[in-house]
Amino acid sequence: MKVRFYVAPQQGDGTFQNPYRSILNDLINISQGEWFDEIDHPARRISICCVHASDATHAVILADSRPVPISELYEEGAVNEGLSHIFNNITGSTALKTKMENHGISTSWITNSNTMRDVLRYLIRIFTVTQITDGEGNTNVKEFLKANLTTTVAQIPVGVRTSIRNWMQAKGLAIGWITNSTTVREIVHFIIENLGIGKLKMSGEEF
Repeated sequence: MKVRFYVAPQQGDGTFQNPYRSILNDLINISQGEWFDEIDHPARRISICCVHASDATHAVILADSRPVPISELYEEGAVNEGLSHIFNNITGSTALKTKMENHGISTSWITNSNTMRDVLRYLIRIFTVTQITDGEGNTNVKEFLKANLTTTVAQIPVGVRTSIRNWMQAKGLAIGWITNSTTVREIVHFIIENLGIGKLKMSGEEF
């Protein structure tokens, strides 16, 4: 088995008969012991998935235009070492950043010192924050978290603006720095960097 992290869209309509689920369910071979774990982004209906599968299955996933491979392909048992690689040194990292941005995931913070683990930690935290707001039933904050990264506060509906400010204050986050020209990118980055989420685990790796 080989291991790779992907961001992939979900399918389904959220009903009992047709629940939301990653499209990767249709691309892996469960009968051969292939599997993945995932953390979903309820606002954007995408998931970050860690897939454990054969070379052939990873090739099938890459041939599909919908999933975005976030990491290199690792041998089982070598994931920890692979996550220490510098992200900007990975083949195709520039194109990968563009694809991540298209999914509403900011990459402007990534420098030549950031590792693959740093990038995945950032993604996992974004998805986790969205799950928190979903669990709280905070529709307006979810709407904010799926807005275009370049959207400014002034362009956000008043009700959504008020909700995100109130939510941040309730979480102990400063809001005095936010102005009408502040972007969604800046606010989401601030939340991810300052909200006390702690360590998270995926496929046995700590982020």
